[in-house]
Amino acid sequence: MPVTTRSANRTSRPKIPYDIQLCVLDWLVVLGKADSNVDLSPYATVCKAWQVIIERQLFHHLTLTLKDLSLFSKYCRERKHYVKHILLEIWLSHKVGNDMDKVCFTEATETLFLELSTWEVHGITLEFGIVPWTAQGQRFYPGRPKNFYIRYGPPPRKRSLDGHLRNSDKLELFGPYGEPNPVFNVSEFPMNRALDILGYAHLTFHDDSKAGTSLLAQVDCVSKLLIRRRYMPKISIQSLSTIVKSLTSLESLQLERWCYPHPLYHHDRASDFDGMGLALPETLKDLTYYKECGDNYDHRGDENLHRLDPLFISPLNKVADRIEHIAISFSGSSLLSPNANYEFTALKTLAITSNGLFNHVYGVVDVPLLINAASVAKRMPKLEIFETWCFKNQTPLVARVFTYERLGEYSSRIAWKDNWGPLKLSGRVQDAWKQVVDEENATLEVKYEFLTFKETQGVRTSLGEMRPHLLLGNRILHDITWTQV
Repeated sequence: MPVTTRSANRTSRPKIPYDIQLCVLDWLVVLGKADSNVDLSPYATVCKAWQVIIERQLFHHLTLTLKDLSLFSKYCRERKHYVKHILLEIWLSHKVGNDMDKVCFTEATETLFLELSTWEVHGITLEFGIVPWTAQGQRFYPGRPKNFYIRYGPPPRKRSLDGHLRNSDKLELFGPYGEPNPVFNVSEFPMNRALDILGYAHLTFHDDSKAGTSLLAQVDCVSKLLIRRRYMPKISIQSLSTIVKSLTSLESLQLERWCYPHPLYHHDRASDFDGMGLALPETLKDLTYYKECGDNYDHRGDENLHRLDPLFISPLNKVADRIEHIAISFSGSSLLSPNANYEFTALKTLAITSNGLFNHVYGVVDVPLLINAASVAKRMPKLEIFETWCFKNQTPLVARVFTYERLGEYSSRIAWKDNWGPLKLSGRVQDAWKQVVDEENATLEVKYEFLTFKETQGVRTSLGEMRPHLLLGNRILHDITWTQV
């Protein structure tokens, strides 16, 4: 955490012109962003003007650990209006499941929420980052022989700013004597870049229960909760629900969850909305929920992926009249049912995945999902963009994207993108989407695009290659996450 409350002996000296000072300050700020080892805080002692500029930069994004929280209140007392993003990192010191780590997680969250409950500012993004236990650069995996471990890269704080893990391509499996172990195949793990942060068990509050807890103070200053997949292990859904319930002004929830890529430790795959699932707050306007199902384990036996759990409908139903943006990595067949007894009257953008897009007959796409989606879209008066997509990273690679875009009061556009082609949308699909704009003279533009991906022999195409082809890509995943999938 930055410390700028230091005194300085400001002796009289010739004044440097302000334009030159601004150039120097700009260079220092850029340098500080590029290299986390550069400490900008000493420059806040140059003069009052420099202090304001430097502190605004330093306090805009705060990364806190448990040991920082004792000084957090002191240093932020007069600088709360500078704070826009708080990342609370919980550094685990034991194997996942140890009670001491649960105590640290609970204490850190309680302490932070108690302090934030006194803040009167608004619009802060709160991010949780769970950094897993490490031991001399090795990680032992459950269900594996004791001589099996993986050497991995640096923890999150030492990663490059673009989010990539350094030396990630050099990830290898090693035997007990430090030699590559041919018995285990790295291809079993589809997330090679992220194995250094892949967890096994969910982290919970120390007194967690099925009914949840009410140990956290009510916080009004946080408007967005962010949990990215660069951090693991996952926070248990009960603990996460407790956090969400304590954020009384939460408008945006962005939750990126991992799947476990191997059956040996693939035990907990329940939806976050099963049973005692996550309840969405009434203030919520923006929901992004990504849970990948793209590994070899999921693809076994050609199982139908991305099935939307029916229990997901109930939480969405409660906020249907006020939520404005939804992006979820599940099939929309349930969400887009014409017989649904709820309407998204405030919804502006909707992004979903669907394996139904893989279906076509003699080059013509006439899937019921797209026709049903058009019927439902008629009951979404504020809908601006609808996008459904699918990506199957197998051999051969298959990718599909369908996008609807409202261009004006009487005009709209639908676009179809695929990497096989030439596929065309059926007349039924086109007519259904033309009727979404409820005017006789409404115009509908139809576009087609052939998707191309950079393919390297022996290397799977990353899901991140889909980012440029998705109109709602910035809502589906965090920008940095796109570089890691």
